Amino acid sequence: DRSPEILDEYVRRDNRVRLISQRNAGAGAARNRGLSEAKGEYLSFLDADDFFEPDMLERAYRKAKEQKAQILVFGSDQYRSDLEEFHHVDWTIRKHALPPYRPMNYRTFTENVFKVFVGWTWDKLFEREFVLKHGFKFQEQRTSNDLLFVFSALAERIEVEEAVLAHQRRDNPESLSHTREKSWQCFYHALTALRENLVRYGLYYELEQDFINYALHFSLWNYKTIQGEKKKELYRMLKRKWFRELGIAG
Repeated sequence: DRSPEILDEYVRRDNRVRLISQRNAGAGAARNRGLSEAKGEYLSFLDADDFFEPDMLERAYRKAKEQKAQILVFGSDQYRSDLEEFHHVDWTIRKHALPPYRPMNYRTFTENVFKVFVGWTWDKLFEREFVLKHGFKFQEQRTSNDLLFVFSALAERIEVEEAVLAHQRRDNPESLSHTREKSWQCFYHALTALRENLVRYGLYYELEQDFINYALHFSLWNYKTIQGEKKKELYRMLKRKWFRELGIAG
């Protein structure tokens, strides 16, 4: 789609832009490579499905710096390019679960900590020092590769910028989110890896009920939205094995 050529133009125009190429190994591997190369104060991740407002980085960075935030979450909506329409969504930031003071941390949320924000990276800035200190990485799998990174980053200083600064395209039939039957097991591997991290950080006892409830929510969402023959196989795995292994059956 001429992306490398377009990026080369930006490299020639602005010496802050670097183009790094590698063999296609998926989004998780690309993001991990970006983490190893990044030099700035904050990290931003853009998916191929999505696009930012032109001043997103400026506005999000300013808000993050004001509050010395380790994570800054900003508003987003959905875009139908076939209709040229933007659609409001209110579930990417569950405002009713946020405390009235800022900055906040995950212990001050009044709802399941894994459902206050969505487990994707493109509507957030992450303080690079915070990420490096804790060694957060992306899973190198086809889908659900950012859930582990986002939900392992249980920060002490979280800020929100409510303005809509990112847009998610919802009408690309070739996108990973629309072809999850090719990687229908990835969500389960993301959940088990998250639980391992919570145990490693000494947080699982505190967050066990939230994790189990979220694991049920995410499992059912994957089951309801997957297509094709893999739907039956997913049903069998959830019923026979995965609900038990995730602690849901108990």
